Amino acid sequence: RFRGRATRLFRTVAREHPRRHTSRSMLLLVLWLSTSSAAAPDGKTTTSGRPAVVSPSLLAADVGHLAAAAEELVRSGAHWVHVDVTDGSAECGRSLSSLGPASIAAVRRAAPSLCVDVHLYVREPEHHVEACASAGADRITFQIETMAESGASTAEVLGAAAQERAAALAAVIGSLGCSAGVCLAPTTPIEAVSRLVSGGLVDLVNVLSVYPGIGGQPFQADALARLRALRKAHPQLPFLMVDGGIDAATAP
Repeated sequence: RFRGRATRLFRTVAREHPRRHTSRSMLLLVLWLSTSSAAAPDGKTTTSGRPAVVSPSLLAADVGHLAAAAEELVRSGAHWVHVDVTDGSAECGRSLSSLGPASIAAVRRAAPSLCVDVHLYVREPEHHVEACASAGADRITFQIETMAESGASTAEVLGAAAQERAAALAAVIGSLGCSAGVCLAPTTPIEAVSRLVSGGLVDLVNVLSVYPGIGGQPFQADALARLRALRKAHPQLPFLMVDGGIDAATAP
């Protein structure tokens, strides 16, 4: 059932924008809830029995027609929309997006029923969370690697300073009325988010299944092992997300 829903969503968007949307460029995200008894917005489940949510990324949209893209997603059956905000830093693969608070506001106005899921892949997310929340974000996810100094090693990401900064940021996001999430790059160990999850500071972990900043990459299958390990370590985590290279073939 989930494969059929994902396929229909891809085909609908591709039909409307055949030159811009392909199964790779849509960058769909799939989220698993922690318990099979919890209901997804449409009640669909994955083959594992867990409810699933599809959250298409606005990176695949025409930035000149974001409102139309949001309305199209609602017609296609989406309940979430993923807004990637990057600042051109090394941590996001030097990728510079044209999306930001104005884009979030446009989507909120055009499709108030969508959950606006913002992924802040920027060096200093503390400077941007309030603007994103004010613009209408429902969820704000930050990159754990940006909590350490630029070019930081894995040890620094796991260190006390970075972990304390991450905890403080998650608390700020919550104080703004948004749900907080944290994202892991492909090479960052899952232990980097353990304190945030165990402390209940985030309700979502996003596992990147491609390297940031390069479009059109295929899905990295080793992300599946990371997802399983996170679910085993944190069965209480409400949302577990996989991001990048997701299409109608890889989503199920």
